[in-house]
Amino acid sequence: MKNKKIVAGCVAAERAESVVVVAAVIEHEGKVLIARRAGLSDPLRGCWEFPGGKVEQGEIPQDSLRREIREELGIEVEVGDFVEESVYPYPHATVHLLAYRCRWIGGTLSLSAHSAVMWLFPQDLLHYDLSPADRPIAEKILAFDGGEGGARDNGGRDETPFLGCTCTGVS
Repeated sequence: MKNKKIVAGCVAAERAESVVVVAAVIEHEGKVLIARRAGLSDPLRGCWEFPGGKVEQGEIPQDSLRREIREELGIEVEVGDFVEESVYPYPHATVHLLAYRCRWIGGTLSLSAHSAVMWLFPQDLLHYDLSPADRPIAEKILAFDGGEGGARDNGGRDETPFLGCTCTGVS
């Protein structure tokens, strides 16, 4: 495996393609939206993520994010403050993920690139199998939120955080 290295449990090519991706931290009533990736050929299929997609040549990240959310979820968002950047070397590409807070301003939620969506309190984000590039975003949101998110009944759920992410991007 010449020109390969192990990074965070993932084999990554040293000269892998680099891609800029945007992610929406869509907030509503104290909760944040995450989406489960679909697609038979997607190496991250089944992983949860903050929805978004690739920044096309000539686009600014905010315009790209509005376009991607319209295409993937069928809704319009207002892009707000920058949240965090995450860089993760997947085998197929090094992803530079730029996350922005967003507000849902129109449209009806429909899925085209995802198999499911969930609204979660910030302190619950790390209980889900987030893709590696999305985990630092969730950690930053949790830090913003102070880990509290307001009082709520957890319905007797185990509150132990999910620590063993299986979404490595390795097919």
